[in-house]
Amino acid sequence: MQILKDPPILFFILGLLSVLFNTGLRVPAVFSKFLALYLLMAIGFKGGLSLANTGFSVEFIYCLLGGIIVSIMTPIFLFYLLKSKISIYDSAAIGATYGSVSAVTFVAATTWLDNRNLEFSGSMIAVLALMEAPAIIVSLFLVGRHSLQKTSLSVTQLVHEALLNGSVFLLIGSVIVGYISGPFGKESVGAFVLDLFKGFLTFFLLDLGIKSGTSLKKMQIPLWLIPIGILTPIVSAGLALAWGMLFSISATQTFLLMTLAAGASYIAVPAALKQSLPQANAGIYLTMALGVTFPFNILIGLPLYWYMVSLVYF
Repeated sequence: MQILKDPPILFFILGLLSVLFNTGLRVPAVFSKFLALYLLMAIGFKGGLSLANTGFSVEFIYCLLGGIIVSIMTPIFLFYLLKSKISIYDSAAIGATYGSVSAVTFVAATTWLDNRNLEFSGSMIAVLALMEAPAIIVSLFLVGRHSLQKTSLSVTQLVHEALLNGSVFLLIGSVIVGYISGPFGKESVGAFVLDLFKGFLTFFLLDLGIKSGTSLKKMQIPLWLIPIGILTPIVSAGLALAWGMLFSISATQTFLLMTLAAGASYIAVPAALKQSLPQANAGIYLTMALGVTFPFNILIGLPLYWYMVSLVYF
């Protein structure tokens, strides 16, 4: 219950309730986009600062390898699980969504650790960024294999969409800026990027609460897909936990890897699939990610994953 005392989570619930009670509360689209860009920049910059202090390590390689394996396995499993019940396009889109990551869920996880004064490496930002592409590429490969129709993008364009869409580019670029600037960068812009971070996160989660509530209210997905949107992150987090135990990855890094594995993308993947897989129904995979999995991860998933880590490490 401790997580329910955290202001960002409380404002997320407030956003959900605003939709339930038809208050008409809205965050202007332009400001909402600014908040998303700010969070990507801030978390990337913080990761770069951390990397400047700690550098890359063997543990980072294990985390990166584990994250990529999960991001490849998840779309394959979901595609073959779902294709007999819904179209191959929707099956592939759901697989890409759950094989990729949620940057905001990751930000919430890092805030969770910060609130408990637990140290973690900024190298996980690189893991986050590199987990975006494999799931998209694998999902579109599966569609191409099972359909006579080809996707509208070439392989080169597809990789560009996955690795160099605006969100991922800003995230990776901010890591590099933080790494290069180091202590000088922290002193120079720390007041904006670091001190205001949680306040902007709180406002952003209010906005996401409104969007999540709206998605749930429209309910554009079959009811049988809701358990998929809850069980998939739990299973993926469990695989990440097993990977962390196998390679003796630290508790905090394992927790962040679990959070990445459990996330469902509602920013980078929809942007890529809109061009490369227009046959997929965005109302299905977006509602699952934003209306089901994101609220689950924020309200229940994070404390559950940390509890799982605690059972193993402490």
